[in-house]
Amino acid sequence: MPRLGGEEPARPQAAEAYPQRRKPNLYAMLAIFMIMVILRNVFVKDYRAEEIAQLRAAGTSEAEIQALYPPSRQEQLRKIQTAKSEYEILKSDVALLKLQVKKLQEAAGIQDTQILEKTTNTDLSIEAIPSSEDKFDNRHEVLEKDKT
Repeated sequence: MPRLGGEEPARPQAAEAYPQRRKPNLYAMLAIFMIMVILRNVFVKDYRAEEIAQLRAAGTSEAEIQALYPPSRQEQLRKIQTAKSEYEILKSDVALLKLQVKKLQEAAGIQDTQILEKTTNTDLSIEAIPSSEDKFDNRHEVLEKDKT
């Protein structure tokens, strides 16, 4: 039976004709380890936030930072979410204020029709706006009314 490897006295094992498999296994394990380390650094570390923090520490203005690093999609979504929540808060505040105004109107005996007449009859032209001189002239009258 022919044997590979030369004229040396061969051991009686047929498997010597095949290459050793230990070194490629070490290379494969090392390659897998390196790929895992690289992927972990890519997905876990936030290099963008670190770079922005360094620029702020160096005294770079916010406008320059925004020019270099525009907001990410996540930051845009967060900004939209906060704007929506602020809008919802404002809507609830307006509803509460309307309720309080209605209670005050009821307490004062004012009806909605009286308010509508006052607001629709106002003159919004430029001539109807008093000048600053008129305001100062009327100031004494207003102060006298407050004293009585």
